[in-house]
Amino acid sequence: MKKVINIKKIFSLFTAVVLAAICFASFAGCKKNGLYNIGVLQFGNHESLNNCYEGFLMGLKDGGIDTDSITLDYQVSNFRSEDATAQASALANKNLDIILAIATPCAVAAASASNNVIPVGYCAVSDP
Repeated sequence: MKKVINIKKIFSLFTAVVLAAICFASFAGCKKNGLYNIGVLQFGNHESLNNCYEGFLMGLKDGGIDTDSITLDYQVSNFRSEDATAQASALANKNLDIILAIATPCAVAAASASNNVIPVGYCAVSDP
């Protein structure tokens, strides 16, 4: 029996790791009181979106960021755009170093809510 390789899953994980590496580079001047404050906004629980989140965390670890030095605010909007908008606003009102948005509706909501004050990284978007 042939083993089928899921290209979308591999690409999603690769994208998440690359994003994490970019985020790590942007953290160089962001460390406050020994902690990184990261907000994660995920559109819903789905295998490919969960892979993005897990890849982000793996990328941080691979980049040398100790998980004990991270304060993580993880929000899931359960595939509801209005919840994503409200959660993005709540994240933007916190003292975060970066917001990771997973999926297009979350990326749009986070970019709008951050007002170019908090950097927004994103993955699993259809048209950046």
